[in-house]
Amino acid sequence: MGKIDLTEVTYGWIRNSMELGRLALSENLRPLVEANPDLTIEATVDFDFGNDGNLVSPFVSAAAAH
Repeated sequence: MGKIDLTEVTYGWIRNSMELGRLALSENLRPLVEANPDLTIEATVDFDFGNDGNLVSPFVSAAAAH
């Protein structure tokens, strides 16, 4: 069985691999992002899983807000 505690899981979401200007990463990568002067944290969002068990894009709610 895989890890159940999401704080122990490293994951990321790339909306468009041809445009890496914005991506979403799991919270456990925050120290690495903060240590890199080329990266900026825009916001903290919660990742959700759909009824099918798949990760739901964190950009869906961000796109709806614009």
